[in-house]
Amino acid sequence: MSDLALEIKNLDTAHKDFDLKSININLEKGCIMGLIGENGAGKTTLIKSIMNMYYTKNGQIKVFGYDHVDSEIEVKNLIGYVAAEDYFVKNHTLKIMADNFSILFDNWNWDLFNKYVEKWSLPLNEKFDTYSKGMKTKAMIVLAIAHSPKLLLLDEPTAGLDPLVKVEILELLRDFVEDGERAVLFSTHITPDLDKTADYVTLISEGEILETDSMDSISDKYLLVSGELNKYTNILIGVTNINDNMQALVKREDSTMMKDDSQVLLRQPIIEELMIHLITDSRK
Repeated sequence: MSDLALEIKNLDTAHKDFDLKSININLEKGCIMGLIGENGAGKTTLIKSIMNMYYTKNGQIKVFGYDHVDSEIEVKNLIGYVAAEDYFVKNHTLKIMADNFSILFDNWNWDLFNKYVEKWSLPLNEKFDTYSKGMKTKAMIVLAIAHSPKLLLLDEPTAGLDPLVKVEILELLRDFVEDGERAVLFSTHITPDLDKTADYVTLISEGEILETDSMDSISDKYLLVSGELNKYTNILIGVTNINDNMQALVKREDSTMMKDDSQVLLRQPIIEELMIHLITDSRK
């Protein structure tokens, strides 16, 4: 089995009026990758493409070395998938869903399923229309991990959740990869979640990857600069100017010319700032 949990090479897709263009991603075992971008950037399209729910025009997707089309059965057994919207029939129960899932997957583990049902106090025999949003998200995650997958794909798993539920889910993701043999790809627009959880981040906008690297490497690559910047325009990335507050990214190696300038402030950007300025720069 491959050392890469997920390998995407030169992926092009066509879905209605939206394309993914030349997507390249490597996700190593034992790691968590956050997939970020504005609404409509292509995050869900990419995740559904990995699941072979969308047609691939060009390129290749491999999950632990298996082609996602040629070896679809093997790949689906290796993946635990959590959609952005719950797929539950409102008058069904978690027990009914688990019985159905146990037939579909080769490695269904009732002990693992029951462990998280008990840990999260999920009612097995209550109809889903009695569940809160947080309970539904937890139920989807339990169903996703109960067949012992190697790769978790989660589409906005923490959106709209209260802080306690969010922490519980992020803790589960770290536990999931702890053995070094599994991996997680999750999309999010809640960028502080990445600081707590992710090893890698991939920024996608308008169907193209703008940046993909480890959290440490990206942090080392850029600085956020603000102040009187007009004389530095040739090195600025994604300039914004709100209420006369001029900000941009600058590559760290280019920042040396600013270090003695009292009219300029340099600091480490947070992920949200990286996203804003890189997307702004891509649309010039």
